[in-house]
Amino acid sequence: MKTEYKKNVNGVYLVLEEEKEYKEDYQIQMIAANEITGILPLKAQGMNRRSRYYYTISGKVSMKAMYEKSKIGKQDLTLFLNQLLQTTRAIYDHMLNINRIMLEPEYIFYEDGRFYFCYYPLRREELSVQFHRFTEYIVRQVDYEDKEVICMAYELHKKSLEDNYSIEHAIAQISQEQEEEKEESEEKAALVYEPELQMDYAQPKTAEIKKRLLGRNPLSDVFQRRSSKWGVWNNLP
Repeated sequence: MKTEYKKNVNGVYLVLEEEKEYKEDYQIQMIAANEITGILPLKAQGMNRRSRYYYTISGKVSMKAMYEKSKIGKQDLTLFLNQLLQTTRAIYDHMLNINRIMLEPEYIFYEDGRFYFCYYPLRREELSVQFHRFTEYIVRQVDYEDKEVICMAYELHKKSLEDNYSIEHAIAQISQEQEEEKEESEEKAALVYEPELQMDYAQPKTAEIKKRLLGRNPLSDVFQRRSSKWGVWNNLP
């Protein structure tokens, strides 16, 4: 497969080309007629017994370029996994083949909080195999100062090694575990602050009790007189 970038007055395109005679099919028509969540706009043509596929990538940056100098954090990975799930479900809804998605970082693009994928009709590799390879990339690129994202990456990689694993199930499990850890962390934080809250409530009660005790003391009037201006004595006989 040959890969190149083309630019004209209409925008920037990623072009994938193979030495294979082009045949129009329902996949191209379906993508052309619908805006499918997470799928890049696609046009295709045949030329000299070659098939060429044009993906519109104007204003977008590849995942590979994004993380050449920076690292993948927990928020980035969570966003990516959620949007990958959304895209796979959208593909099922449009009766397309899930194994045609390309999970190589150079074929995944990002713009304004959204990841986009290339749907390549000539791809024949199982998505589960691609995802396993992709988890290896994630493990290499995560931020190693972020313990949470390290755990997420290794859990994904471990699950991708299981026999007959499901990508959707693996991602759902990771998301559930993260949510449970978040709830547990919030509960611990609440317990830490609870004694302080109890002290705050206790202070007014203590002050009120002192006030009542002082009111019952026969010498309280004397104490109050001394606290006032010198020479002013109220209620003296």
